[in-house]
Amino acid sequence: MGKFKFFDLDQILTLPANATLQRYILKTTTMKEKHFKYINTLFVVIPMTLIMAFVGLIRNYGFGEDWFIKFLKAWSIMVPVAYAAAFIIIPNARKLAERVTAKS
Repeated sequence: MGKFKFFDLDQILTLPANATLQRYILKTTTMKEKHFKYINTLFVVIPMTLIMAFVGLIRNYGFGEDWFIKFLKAWSIMVPVAYAAAFIIIPNARKLAERVTAKS
């Protein structure tokens, strides 16, 4: 069977004595892949909306006495809207990019 490598998934899955371990690894990797796009999108949306809320607030109101409360209110509305919009925009942008690059 050769030399065993540390964290070599192919070798672990071919070992007959580790059926329980095999099921666990397959289940956890499937769960990670299943939720990856949601978590990845969230990690993109949060900093983007933080930046946009801050820039919009400073541009429109400046640093008033209650600027932080206004910032939190704006950001709390922006996050769910941007998160939902990302799932509509990202697949369409991917298709458009594939179409544009395929013609080149």
